[in-house]
Amino acid sequence: MIRYVSMTDNLMTWWIKADDGREAVLVFFCYSAMAADIVVHNAELRGDMSNITVHTMPPVFSQTVRVTSLNHNDCPRWYYRNSVRTNK
Repeated sequence: MIRYVSMTDNLMTWWIKADDGREAVLVFFCYSAMAADIVVHNAELRGDMSNITVHTMPPVFSQTVRVTSLNHNDCPRWYYRNSVRTNK
């Protein structure tokens, strides 16, 4: 079953808010629950991600949010456990 993992990128939010006042949210498209679990695990390893949420339907955000949609082709490292840089 397809899953969507959304998270707030706090570093980019700081940068964007200085520009246009919006929050930066990443949404990862996952073809399986296992892929979603890996993306969540990797996001939890990073200190700059918060509000990590798994959705079964495409998430909808207000206009005060800048959304970047990503998939395995865009960011393949996010789909392999422990393969992203950590900053904790």
